[in-house]
Amino acid sequence: SSGSSNVKDADAVVARNRYRFKACYNKALATDPTAGGTVRVSVKVGEGGEVVSASAASSDAPPGLTDCIVNSFRSMKFSDPEGGSATFTVPVVLSAKR
Repeated sequence: SSGSSNVKDADAVVARNRYRFKACYNKALATDPTAGGTVRVSVKVGEGGEVVSASAASSDAPPGLTDCIVNSFRSMKFSDPEGGSATFTVPVVLSAKR
């Protein structure tokens, strides 16, 4: 189970923060025009909706891009999870413009 079901606004929050991913991606493209891939980010949300931890569950994107995407989750704020805390995985897809 993804766990995001007990964080009602998980999808909406991630959608609102897509500009962060775009900024990471644009920065990566400046140094590597073929940069891209999918970063699956494991996010743990505490009882106040704050992100307690974020880490890459898997990634085929370059390390710098992966770190940037993972870090962009740390400043997100979610609604309070039902049951105290939640851990879920968010796939962030960055397609290389070939």
